[in-house]
Amino acid sequence: DKGIQSVLVGGAVVSIYSRGAYRSGDIDLVEPFLFDYIERYYNRRRRHSALGYLSPVEFGQKMIA
Repeated sequence: DKGIQSVLVGGAVVSIYSRGAYRSGDIDLVEPFLFDYIERYYNRRRRHSALGYLSPVEFGQKMIA
């Protein structure tokens, strides 16, 4: 879905740009920021329809309780 891709890429670009990596043009600086964004926010905090619109962290906590 292009809408989801736009949000992901747009948010990551804003984060990368605000940290200065994008301005330097150095891809070696951009890659760790993008990985960090995906692993820390997108995969763990984003709500998923398959999990009843809970984030993976919230879903895991609900399953333990």
